[in-house]
Amino acid sequence: MLILLFTACINSVITVDYKTCPMAIELDITEALPGEVVTITGDMSEDFDTSIRVGGANVAVVDFTRDECADCDSCRIFADCNECEACADCTATCASCVQTVTFIVPDVDAGQTAVVLANRYGTSDSVPFTVLAVDTGDDTNR
Repeated sequence: MLILLFTACINSVITVDYKTCPMAIELDITEALPGEVVTITGDMSEDFDTSIRVGGANVAVVDFTRDECADCDSCRIFADCNECEACADCTATCASCVQTVTFIVPDVDAGQTAVVLANRYGTSDSVPFTVLAVDTGDDTNR
């Protein structure tokens, strides 16, 4: 009998529902060399919960800004917006809110790849990005 109880515990399934919000991001440039700075504009939350991946590599957030977002934040609280902080009552108020995050292109293989941003709301769609080859001055890299 004890064995059956133990087995029943192992086969238990816990289901957790997570809300994934649509996240639109734009890059200020679509190609860069490793070490260059790129700025993303879009749906952000806070710097402490924002992560960026380029070509599968995690990259550090260099700068994070939320300009003219205080009125938008207050409106969202007052209007009791949904978990994605979207509500029609705040559309006009939030239009002036500009959120950006800056990162340094990592030293990954040159070529076509993608940038993905993740935060408490979910994960953005992959945005095409090209990592340029570093010119070493060696003719074999042509």
